[in-house]
Amino acid sequence: MKVGNMVYDKVDYTKYSLEDLYCAYESIDKEKYPERASEIESYILKLGGSIGSTEPETVNFKSCTARQVKKLFYSGLSKEEVYRKLSTENYNPVKVSRVLSQILEKDTLQMNKKVHIGFVISLCVFYLTHLAILIIGNGLTSSLSEVLFYSVLGLIIPSIVVFTIYKGHIGGFYLLCFFLFKGVLDDLAIFEQNPFVISVAVSFNVVLFCFAVYVKNRLYPYQSFFHNKKDIHGNYVFKSNK
Repeated sequence: MKVGNMVYDKVDYTKYSLEDLYCAYESIDKEKYPERASEIESYILKLGGSIGSTEPETVNFKSCTARQVKKLFYSGLSKEEVYRKLSTENYNPVKVSRVLSQILEKDTLQMNKKVHIGFVISLCVFYLTHLAILIIGNGLTSSLSEVLFYSVLGLIIPSIVVFTIYKGHIGGFYLLCFFLFKGVLDDLAIFEQNPFVISVAVSFNVVLFCFAVYVKNRLYPYQSFFHNKKDIHGNYVFKSNK
């Protein structure tokens, strides 16, 4: 390919990782090779990366809400298009990328449909079993009103957790893992009362916790469990480069 008076070989950037693209972008002479720099930049954006200042706090960005970002995405724009549009309009790229990183794309959900639905069914079985044990246990020692109270309470919270995970909201996974971890601590506190039963209960919680981590990582492959990965500019990665 010829650029001005300079000739260089065509490079297949589709095989580059996001980090490789950043290295190439930082090392290239952008004044001598503007077309190649622009090409690298386009691939960086396709992989969910960004091009901008490494010190965004020194810039007076416009205020940006999650609702604005999501409204653009659900209007039909891709994540890259939303990011590019808001960044060029001087919205904070870090905040924009953080919101985008928490949005589950339909194609990712479709690719992992069996795992996702299987997990939701497992959750329903787990909570219904837990509720049945709770009702039977309280029914032997409590009044009817107390049994009904615990039954309703035992349905509301699990229903919220199951629904949010079914819809693919990232908060549902965090909420589930919080209750599972709390359940393990509560069970261990009464371990001596019935070691065998408590051991089984703790094992179920641990297995479900690991399953939750696995499913979340499938749906959000660019994230660690409790935090989102960032690129070299400090912006959140919102799309898998796999």
